[in-house]
Amino acid sequence: MPMDKLLYVAAKEGNMEVLEQYKDKFATELTPYNNTVLHVAAQHDGFNRPKSPIGFLDMAGPNLFFSLNCNGDTFIHVAARNGNLEIIKAFINYTKNCGGLGIVRDIEADIQKLLSITNNDGNTALHEAVMHGRRSDDMVELLVKEDAAFSHPPNKAGKSPLYLAVERGDNVSVELILNNCASPSYAGPIGATALHAVVMHPFPTTECLEMIVKKEGTLTKQVDEFAWNSLHFAAYFGYAKIVKQLLVADREMAYKTIREYNMTPLHLAAINDNHEVVEEILNQCPDTLEAVTSHGQNLLHLACTNKENSRENSKMRDFLGRQHLLQNLIDQKDADGNTPFHAKGKIVLYHPRLEEIDLDRIRHTSLREEMLRECMEVWKERANTHLIVATLIATVSFAAGFTIPGGYNGDDGPNKGMAILWKKAAFQVFAVADTFAMTSSTSAMFLHYLATYERETKRLNRYVTAGILVLIAMVAMMVAFMTGLYVVLPSSSCVAVSICFICSLTLIGLIFSFGKTLSDSFSEFSKYYC
Repeated sequence: MPMDKLLYVAAKEGNMEVLEQYKDKFATELTPYNNTVLHVAAQHDGFNRPKSPIGFLDMAGPNLFFSLNCNGDTFIHVAARNGNLEIIKAFINYTKNCGGLGIVRDIEADIQKLLSITNNDGNTALHEAVMHGRRSDDMVELLVKEDAAFSHPPNKAGKSPLYLAVERGDNVSVELILNNCASPSYAGPIGATALHAVVMHPFPTTECLEMIVKKEGTLTKQVDEFAWNSLHFAAYFGYAKIVKQLLVADREMAYKTIREYNMTPLHLAAINDNHEVVEEILNQCPDTLEAVTSHGQNLLHLACTNKENSRENSKMRDFLGRQHLLQNLIDQKDADGNTPFHAKGKIVLYHPRLEEIDLDRIRHTSLREEMLRECMEVWKERANTHLIVATLIATVSFAAGFTIPGGYNGDDGPNKGMAILWKKAAFQVFAVADTFAMTSSTSAMFLHYLATYERETKRLNRYVTAGILVLIAMVAMMVAFMTGLYVVLPSSSCVAVSICFICSLTLIGLIFSFGKTLSDSFSEFSKYYC
């Protein structure tokens, strides 16, 4: 029997009066997906503040807490997936207030039991919170702290919540799990760890790597099912900063070989001509240069066989030449008797994650390029307006600098030609504000001019900086106008006070409007791209 429409809407909107009427039917009223009223409420924000869902949970009772839908989700899973923090907080408070759920006769254990239930995909509530990321920071913190001793093992895809957080590039969730979970699971698919996930991200961060290595330094020694450690991936994809940080943590990683061709991280860097990585490894582990593959090839063999035009203009070979290392490699022969410049055939590596990561990098790069193009289109239109405004402000502030309020002293004497009101504080503020308006607007014009000679990424930075300078110039011009009028009027007059009041309100309005615009722009950006 399908759920009554009134009950469904009431659960969605948090209508306690209607829910009270149906409370005896909660157990039998289900949606086609076997969702109970608790699942429906968890999907929506009807019980968010100021409404509290504790009364609703009391009506539902503990028996309904463990009801599963077709995906094996409890209402906690659904709430975590949809970022419904209030209903999970209410569940915890309800359980503590009523002395537990009567399952294992331990309040904390009752809460932990429900939070650790896995659905058909093997996901706990924490998995769902991390994966879907809607307002997840507070959610992740709450779920981890409520069961700090639980390791949160991997789901059926082989991914632990920590691995998922790293994979998503969610450094906040990573930090929360590491700081609040006593012994978190670092597990990932095919034997990988969260440290592997750091370097397999399209844009890895040293901050995330540092947090993980600090918490569990032994991860540097762990390899996946294909004997790849995290340094192998970092070297293959050319992440020089990550390579440097990993070598600082554990130099031995540079000497480990993958199962295929017996290659070290140095060899993998050479395949893709990642010269910066080659330089970093040789600077910290110079003897890795002597390592050869199972086919007897050194890094120069690999660079020559896997890079078009590798004999010419190779930065890596330039580095080797500067370090007087090239001669040692040029004459070395592989198992077929070939020197590097006579080596034939291209080495093709197999690892199930390489193609996936490459596609992920291409997708992220394309997304960034698309975002840059969209930003450039918007800022080109803004730039025209900013340039006009900057020019007008520069013109007005320049004129104001020579037609100062109060005029000049025309009497003969040492002060001839000096501003008459120069000793007044208001005049001094006027002079400084006018100078700010002039310099800011002129700098904005210069940045717009400079932007015409630069590539798009730098041009965008110039436009943004120029926009901020125009805002500063506008505020300074308003201050100059206010103090310029104030200084030539009796300070106690109603007109002077009114001018200061009106200008001050306008300034506050300008700053508030600008802040609101920035906030809305960021929200719109997050909605589509985060």
